[in-house]
Amino acid sequence: MMHRKFDRVYMYIYPPHSSRLNQPKTQPIPTMKTADLKRLMGEVLASLPAPYSEHIT
Repeated sequence: MMHRKFDRVYMYIYPPHSSRLNQPKTQPIPTMKTADLKRLMGEVLASLPAPYSEHIT
């Protein structure tokens, strides 16, 4: 199911203990460059079990 795969990726990028909602309002939310995000996604997908990684190109 699609949403479960992306839930795992989202949790990897934003762990629950460092939720953006818990940051002070004055602290800027860090942004990721597209290239960094793509590289991170590639690393995450590479570490997923075959049933996950096979369906994502």
